[in-house]
Order: sequence, then structure tokens, then C-alpha cells
Amino acid sequence: MCRLLWWFAVAGAPIEILAILSTAKPAFLLRATRPNFRLALAGCVGFVLGLALWFSIVAPVNSVLATGVPGPIPENFAAVRLRWETGHLIVASVKLVVLTLVALACVWPARPASRPHG
Repeated sequence: MCRLLWWFAVAGAPIEILAILSTAKPAFLLRATRPNFRLALAGCVGFVLGLALWFSIVAPVNSVLATGVPGPIPENFAAVRLRWETGHLIVASVKLVVLTLVALACVWPARPASRPHG
């Protein structure tokens, strides 16, 4: 594996896991308020979606790029690069939306969830 990709794996994997866990905590803490809980939960699920998208779009391309050796550029390099760039754009867009949802969950005026009378 290319050393640069290895370093991204070493740093990126823990950051992705921490992003999921750090958005799960506000969802848990806000579980008694609406719509805060829904926004925070959507944020947590969104980070999981972002990671799944990365594994399905970017990781296969990284495995192709990691086997590269100095020399001529492969014929399909433009397609590989386009998928790599598009994958990162999609994942970054999802994470931007998710970050916005989590921020809204934290600043939205809290309203207790209605409880049915029993």
C-alpha cells in the first residue's frame, strides 16, 4: 500500500469512528426533546451513511491506486480519477449536511416530547 494512503487510513479510520460516536452522544442526550433528537439522530445516521459511501465508492479506487508503481499511466486512469474525485465530493457533501443537522440539533430551542396520558 502506498505510504500516503496508509497514513490516511491510520488517521482517517479513528476520526470517522469518533465522528459517529460524537454525534450519537447528542442524540442520546437529546432523546427527550423534539425535533432536536431527530436532527441529532439524522446526523449520526448520516455519518454512518458517509462512511458506507466512502467504502462503496472511494475504497475500491484507493485499492487500485495503491497498487500503482512508477511508470506509464494506465489507460483507464481518467475514469479511476473521476470516480475517486466524485466519491470524495459525495462523501464531503453528505458530511456537510450532517454537520449542519447536528449543529441545528444543538441550538434548536428544546421542546419536550409529548407523552401520552395513561
